[in-house]
Order: sequence, then structure tokens, then C-alpha cells
Amino acid sequence: MRPLLFQLSAFTLAIMAWLATLGYSEQPAAEEAPGGNEKVRLVLETGGHAGPVMAMAFRDGGKELVTIGKDQVIRFWDTQTGESRRVLRLSLPDNTGSEAFSRDGRYLAVVGRVKNLDIRVLVVDLDAGQIIRTLKQTTAFGGTRELAFNPTNKSLAAARQDGGMLWRFGGNNSTKYLPNARTRVSFAPEGNWLAQVQQAGDKNELFLSAVPGFATAKLLPIDNVLSMAWPKPGVLAIGTKDGVQIWDIAARMRTQTWPVGPTAALAVSPDGKSLLTVGESKKQAGWTRVEVLDAATGARQLLAAESNAAPPPRVGVFSPDGRRFATSYGPDNAVYLYDAPGTATPGTKRLQIASKGVTTYNVAFSQDGQVIAWDEGNKSRSEEHTSELQS
Repeated sequence: MRPLLFQLSAFTLAIMAWLATLGYSEQPAAEEAPGGNEKVRLVLETGGHAGPVMAMAFRDGGKELVTIGKDQVIRFWDTQTGESRRVLRLSLPDNTGSEAFSRDGRYLAVVGRVKNLDIRVLVVDLDAGQIIRTLKQTTAFGGTRELAFNPTNKSLAAARQDGGMLWRFGGNNSTKYLPNARTRVSFAPEGNWLAQVQQAGDKNELFLSAVPGFATAKLLPIDNVLSMAWPKPGVLAIGTKDGVQIWDIAARMRTQTWPVGPTAALAVSPDGKSLLTVGESKKQAGWTRVEVLDAATGARQLLAAESNAAPPPRVGVFSPDGRRFATSYGPDNAVYLYDAPGTATPGTKRLQIASKGVTTYNVAFSQDGQVIAWDEGNKSRSEEHTSELQS
């Protein structure tokens, strides 16, 4: 096994170079740059993230890892050598901490605050190294909590504390207010539904909009939404404080309820047959539960962990080949890698790497499933585990 450690220093140094090649793309009036004539630019920069790593994604078949930090720096890493390929910096006074990569890894959406406290959403074409859209919001300060691209990259949704936004791109650019998208947004993998969550007192409520028309969202009779995943077309899995619920979206009907306990994160295996649930144990308050269920019946396929290891995990993800899954939990917020159901040794722990007590919010696999990356505050780390996965 060859470990790749990406050490990101506490300081950064901007080099005002390559501006001509990075450039800036003018937008229509509905997408004009913030601050009047002030243009948002990308500049080449060297050094490391000066703040927490907010999001990450693999590109180029797993050969490249892209990270975006609270310091507004976008970094491209060579996963074979651990070296920086290129670095781009957003010239905004503040990054509010909401970012999203498109599913194909080409685009990155970032919410930023300009000098007059106006909030804009910047869409960066990572292939070209250019900001291609600067999107207005309906209010000066919206408290954006989550962003999501649709599968074709033709729409971008935002969940905000005073109501969400939807931007549609293409020949007829348009903007739509989403009054119920206040804490979470999620597109179905087929792109035909948009799920939205809003806070209602001490509960969460779920709304749905049909795509492409985005007709008025209809409330599903459910509350306390903690997580969401899409096991198959037309089916939504919802993690709540009591367990997992499975819904037929078109019929607006709950088909199954699995009382496994509070479920903070959900992930679906690539073949749609398994559902990874992570959260607090139903047996013992404060205990961690990492469990894989049959996505059709809710039957337990394996229990990876159930122990006194608070805080509960915050992330869970399957590898693209479906052979492994990863999560992070415990007093030291260690990152764990397990064999998935269907392999020769399901539930076997392959890796356990402590992250020095720093909370991990992002875990990602390369497209071939052979490299895993995660964040450690203002650091990101990557491990190549090919030699351990010959089963």
C-alpha cells in the first residue's frame, strides 16, 4: 500500500499570473458579475488551504482530486504523486461555506459574499478554469445551506433559510423561487424529481417538485428528515430520527418503514441493492451504528459497527464499484473502510485511520474505487489501497 498524504500548509501565496488564460466570461444581465463593474476572477496560486476543506471530488478517472476550501481556493491534486497540478483562487471577500460539484466533476458551484454583502452563486467550469455564471439571489443574505446540480447540469438548486432558488441554464435561462427548500435539496438521479426540506418548528418537512415543469411542490406527510437517498427510479429513502422510510414518489405513498434508529446519513450501492445507514444506535443512546440493509426488504445484510464510539458518524459512501464503503466516527473521528455485501468477506474492516480528533465531513472514492480521500480540517488526505483489495 502506498499512502498519499496531502499536507496543506496554514498559509497561501497568490501569484497574479495566467489571468489572460483563465479569463472571465461576461454573462447576460440576469447573471451579471457582483459589485457593478467589479469582475470576479480566478488567479493562479501556490501553497495550501488556509481554512477547512469544504468539499472534494475525483476527476479524470481518479487521477485527479479537486478540493475547495473555506479560503476560496480550488486545488487540483495528482493522486498518483500527491503533488499539486494547478490552483485557482476565487477573488471574493468571503466564502459562505456552501459548495457542490456536478456529478461528472466538470462544474463547481460556490456561494460567496461580495463587498457590499450581496450573496452570489458562482459556477466554475473546472476544465476551462473559468467562472461561467454569476447568479443573483432574491435577497441580499439568504443563508445558503446546500447546493445541488441536476444530472444533466442544466439546473442548479439552492436550499436557503428564507426559501430556495432554482436556476435553469441553456437557451432560456430562468430563475424560480422555491419557498420550501430551506435546509436540503436533492435531485433524483434521473433528474425528474427535486426533493426539498424545510424546518417547521422542531421538525423537518419534505416537499417534492416534478421536473421539468417544477410544479408546486407537494408535502409528503413526514417529518424529522435527517438524510435522503434514491435507491431506484421513483423511490426515495428517507432517514429520520426513528429509522428509514421508503416512499413511492409518484404515488406519494410510504411503502416501508425500518425502525433501525436515528439515521444521519444514507448511501445507495451502485447496483441499488444495498442501503448504507449510519447514525446513533437504537440499542444505546450515544452509541454508533453502521449498518447495511437490503434496499428492497430492509433486512440486515451486515452490521459493520455498533459500539460506544460517539459522536455518531456524519458521512457514509459506497465505492463506485460497489465493493467497499466508508464512514467516519468515534472519539478520534477515524475514517473506516469496509468490504461491502456481495464480496468474499463482507463487513471486513480494511482501513482504520485516525484523523487526529478533527471532524471529517467529506469522504470520496475515485471512479475505479482504488483511492479514498477525506478531509481533516484544513487538510485532505488520500490513501491508495489497491494492494489491500485483491479479493
